[in-house]
Amino acid sequence: MPHAKITGLNLYPVKSCRGIAVESVTITDTGFAFDRRWMVVDENGRFQTQRELPRLAVIHTQLSDGRLRLSANDMPDLVVGDPGQGERRAVKVWSDQCSGLD
Repeated sequence: MPHAKITGLNLYPVKSCRGIAVESVTITDTGFAFDRRWMVVDENGRFQTQRELPRLAVIHTQLSDGRLRLSANDMPDLVVGDPGQGERRAVKVWSDQCSGLD
């Protein structure tokens, strides 16, 4: 039987933004903890991807004390709180209508 070898682990807290190399992960019912818990949406609530906005790839993500810090060259940092907090709003991911937290 072939053996698999894990050579690296990465978390992507914000869908389509730069990932974070990690030594270990916590696995939850929905996958890696804090992986793709946030996403960028447009004014109509439609999620955005690197395919449409390639510059999302230059946004650095960092997790600390349950908060997310976003940074990019020549921009002030943005700190976002717990993804479980916020006002509910309709969002669209591909063809699925969902509920997200602003």
